[in-house]
Parts: sequence; structure tokens; C-alpha cells
Amino acid sequence: SPSGDKLSYDAVYNGDLQSWVKFANTLRLKIALRCMKNMGALATDHIRDVMADEAATISNENESAQMSFENVNGNENPYFVKFIKNNNYYPYNPTATGQAPKLSEYLFTLFRSYKDPRLEVYYDSVPLASRLFLTDTLTSSADDSLRVVSYPLPYLGQPKAGTKLVGWTNLNGLPDLVGSTNINSYSNANPALLLPNRPFTMLSYSEALFLKAEAAKLGYGGGMSAEQYYYAGIDANFAYWGISSALRDEYK
Repeated sequence: SPSGDKLSYDAVYNGDLQSWVKFANTLRLKIALRCMKNMGALATDHIRDVMADEAATISNENESAQMSFENVNGNENPYFVKFIKNNNYYPYNPTATGQAPKLSEYLFTLFRSYKDPRLEVYYDSVPLASRLFLTDTLTSSADDSLRVVSYPLPYLGQPKAGTKLVGWTNLNGLPDLVGSTNINSYSNANPALLLPNRPFTMLSYSEALFLKAEAAKLGYGGGMSAEQYYYAGIDANFAYWGISSALRDEYK
């Protein structure tokens, strides 16, 4: 009930119970979509119910469910506390033995394959001195000759295995080492993600749109087509990260 009891200190919606209703319904949609194969008609009934009343779901960026934090001892963002404040993680502490998360090779491949500009927003560029140099043979733009060129990689994903796996040893031309021996050659998280007062997103407007896209694609209702929801989700996510409309449209 939007007029019912509420927390005296609400770190998510500042006492706005209608926003909690929208969060609850959007979360219900997410759970139902994940449970369809196991829950059958019960799950699909919930999906249809939510999609029939989209006004009761997260419908703009201001309604995203985010836990607020402050640059105050005891109330900092948990990523800041884990990776920076405790002083146990490299590279945030140059002498620490714990290794902070890096961009993965798999995700890096997805970003590069789709020319996704969010790579440069989610991750930090590698310092020039630590960049892995790649040697490649490219066609010259001046004539029809081939040129051997070397260039540093400003972003790089770390493979799960640093060396060839068992069974790959007889593949000609595959080096014994995978990637770089220098851990600093791989991209760290964008420092903006590790600020003490950065909100923690639990369910965003863009995710709500992607959930609705899935529901519409499966034939469970909605006021727009699956494609319209999907592209609206891209628009919302790019806007949240402050990426230009030109890069957004090129990506789409």
C-alpha cells in the first residue's frame, strides 16, 4: 500500500512506497522468466500479469533500485570496502598479494566483436608501459601490399588459463603461453565503480526493459514489440553511462 507503513530511513527509495511496488513487480517478472521451465503455468501467469500492468513496473531511470552509500566510515560501497579500503588487493595496494578482478578474455571478446563502446566505460585502460604489443599483418591502405605492424592493446581480457590446456599440445603454431605474463597488461575495473559513495544497482531501468523484451518475444504481452523494448533498453543503458547517441546508434 503506497500509504502504508514505511521505513524511517529508506536507503533505496527514500520512503517512496510506489517505487517499491514497481521494484517488486519488476523483480516478480525477472523471477518468473527464470522459473518458466520449472514452474510452468504459475510462472507464465505471473509474467502475463506483470506485462498487463506496466505502469506498476520500473518505467524510468529514477525508479531503478539502487542502494545508496556515502563516503562515511561504515556506510561505504561494498566494492570499495573489499578491494580498496582493506588494503589487501593489487594494484590498489602495490605490495598486496590479493589480485583485484580483471576484465575476462570472454567478455573482452564480446565487447570487441560487437564494437561495444561500453568497454571503455566499465574498464580502465592499461598504462602504456604495461600494454601487450600485438604483431599483425594488415593490408595497406595506400596500395595492395601487406604490412607487418605492431601496436599496443589499450584494453585486454585475462584468460582463465595462462597456458595451453591438456590436449592442446599437438596444435601447430599455438604458443605455450596464452596472453601476457604481465598481470598489468589486463584491464582493471573503471575506478569510478570503486568509489565509496557509488550506489549499488540491484535492478535497473535498462534491465527492466530487457526483461520486457524477453516476455514480449515469448508472446506474453506488452505495449511494445520485443525489438522496441530491446532497443529502448540499449538507449537507457547508454544514457546511464553517459555514452553519446552517435556511439549508441553505431552499436545498434
